[in-house]
Amino acid sequence: LLGLAHVNTRGARQGAGVQNLFTALKVAALVALVGLALVTRQGNAVNFLPLGPDHISGGLLTAVGLAMISTLFAYDGWQNVSFVAGEIRDPQRNLPRSIILGVLIVIVVYVSASMAYIYVLGQPRIAASERVAADAMAAMIGPLGATLISLTILCSTFGAISANVLSAPRVIFAMGRDGVLFPQLADVHERYGTPATAIWALAIWAGVLTLTGGYEHLITMSGFVTWIFFTMVVLSVIVLRGKHPEWDRPYRVTGYPFTVIVFVLVSSAFVVNTLVGSARSSLMGLGLLLLGVPFYLRRRAVRT
Repeated sequence: LLGLAHVNTRGARQGAGVQNLFTALKVAALVALVGLALVTRQGNAVNFLPLGPDHISGGLLTAVGLAMISTLFAYDGWQNVSFVAGEIRDPQRNLPRSIILGVLIVIVVYVSASMAYIYVLGQPRIAASERVAADAMAAMIGPLGATLISLTILCSTFGAISANVLSAPRVIFAMGRDGVLFPQLADVHERYGTPATAIWALAIWAGVLTLTGGYEHLITMSGFVTWIFFTMVVLSVIVLRGKHPEWDRPYRVTGYPFTVIVFVLVSSAFVVNTLVGSARSSLMGLGLLLLGVPFYLRRRAVRT
């Protein structure tokens, strides 16, 4: 975290270079994994059966909802590009293109990798495994494969951290500039022109959060709060169109209002299910969110 903070304070181009490198390594490794599954044929198409459960119950739906926490985290990051929209050339054109292209690439890569895991290991072995990718590579090319994929996972994790260190400080930088957080967060590095204070603040706070629990706990805690905001942001599309029909809208919502309604219903169900199924992590995330309210109210009072 501190190393990435140092790199990103020296320029967005340097931070993006690190991000692109580790993204390329991760994608290349996953493509190689899928290719090995096809070449080595250390699997069986029968492993895809059964395609569905014998019966569907409330407990099964709850379990699927909890499993979606990690799944959605794997697909997360599409929104981060909007954090750096102010530093993107022609954002009205390039912002939606980058989101759509990025999501499509992630879908192809992750679905292909998941199919390779099922083909090689089968559903029972996947259910019993704590390291699915390593077990799949070990089954195809032995212990060396498990080591290589473990290194890939480290690269993937590092790349995910890098993406957040690159993009997220721009949010608290803007909040500091707008007066809803400490104004020092809007400081810009004299030499490199980066939001250096915001970058260091976020890196240090993230380091503190790593001490609060394990990986799954952190994902659930952050994912629960993130999806509350996703739901509110998408719902605001309907609200703002009603309150301010005169506003210019450079981005159009395909299938409006049905796409918005479907998203809000599904995401609301996900938030409620997470709160019920993982109450401790969810409430801790909500508590951290509420800690920000006094700061916001204080800064707003100062501004007025």
